[in-house]
Amino acid sequence: VDARDGALLGQPTDINRYVNGTGQIFNVNAVVATRNNTLRDNNDAASAVPSSAYSTATLQGLAGTGYLDGSYASCSKTKKRAFNASNTFNFNRSQVGFSETMGYYFIDVAQRYIQSLGFTNVNNRQQVFSANGTNQDNSFYSPSTKGLTFGTGGVDDAEDAEVVLHE
Repeated sequence: VDARDGALLGQPTDINRYVNGTGQIFNVNAVVATRNNTLRDNNDAASAVPSSAYSTATLQGLAGTGYLDGSYASCSKTKKRAFNASNTFNFNRSQVGFSETMGYYFIDVAQRYIQSLGFTNVNNRQQVFSANGTNQDNSFYSPSTKGLTFGTGGVDDAEDAEVVLHE
């Protein structure tokens, strides 16, 4: 609200509406998490990666809708989105929800870190992404849509935090 004339400058944002959830992630990627560079994708098989590779992470700033939408990240462009009413996203790598969770977590963490450094005007917005936007082994940022697309050729790109952060 403009202090001089009371005009509405923008829609109010209630920051108290955001909730924290939990999700299963790799700390960086499966190879880094296990320190085993002999791992193979095996067509997204859950058995290709030991359970010790997974970590449970807090997913901050969720909108509380049961989807991975929040103040800094949204997987709204993902086909067949993961849903959990209690905001618990514990998937293994054979499920699309795992790539969504990885994408959400690492985009959100990166943006919170940038903001904590005092750069409050650097991409201080929700980053929209598709965890399975192409079946090619390619990921990209589109300047026209300002969205991120992660490929699923080879190892799903969103399973690797380095790829997520690069894009």
